[in-house]
Amino acid sequence: LDEIIAELPKNRRTFLFSATMPGTIKQLIQNYLNKNVVQVSADMQTVGNQGIDHQYIVVDPIEKLDVLMHFLTSKDGERGIIFCKTKAAVNKLAKNLAINRFSSGALHGSLSQGIRDRIMEQFREGHINILVATDLAARGIDVKEISYVVNYHLPDTYENYVHRSGRTARAGAKGLSLTVLQQEEVAEITDFERELGIKLTKFQKPSAENIEENNTLLWAK
Repeated sequence: LDEIIAELPKNRRTFLFSATMPGTIKQLIQNYLNKNVVQVSADMQTVGNQGIDHQYIVVDPIEKLDVLMHFLTSKDGERGIIFCKTKAAVNKLAKNLAINRFSSGALHGSLSQGIRDRIMEQFREGHINILVATDLAARGIDVKEISYVVNYHLPDTYENYVHRSGRTARAGAKGLSLTVLQQEEVAEITDFERELGIKLTKFQKPSAENIEENNTLLWAK
């Protein structure tokens, strides 16, 4: 970026667009934009996509993976993104999904650009249906026909929730944003609703019998 800007004419108009405004972006503004820069921002409530159905499900830690796999079976053939908090969590979940024959790929910052490009191409072309990703790796993903997003871990910020859920319901389509919670996290739902101007409804957890049937099906695969 430094090299590109060094070649630009001194007299110019510059527009900077960003989904979020973290410290690194503010540094770019300070370094490269006019001191009289004008900032235009949209608040969370206007950013929220009206085509997204926001839901949450409460699970015990021991059943979290089984409940997720039951959900993914119900979405067989549809494309979706599962968000995890860390690279290690992405790798672990992607491995578990692969073992159970889900068509999935992992995306995080420690992968080379070549590998990330290849996985994204497989996702866009429909060769894999599920992307397991960190927030950083999923920035800028704009793929049509993503029918659902799963927050396998609760996002750290309200902005990240907006960014994650916005991967679905593109171009006027409908989509589901499902957040997987443990009991002690349920109280945070009210904060997300208030800050983002949305309503999260409770997703019905499958019964133990349904989960057992699904696990038998996955084993048979």
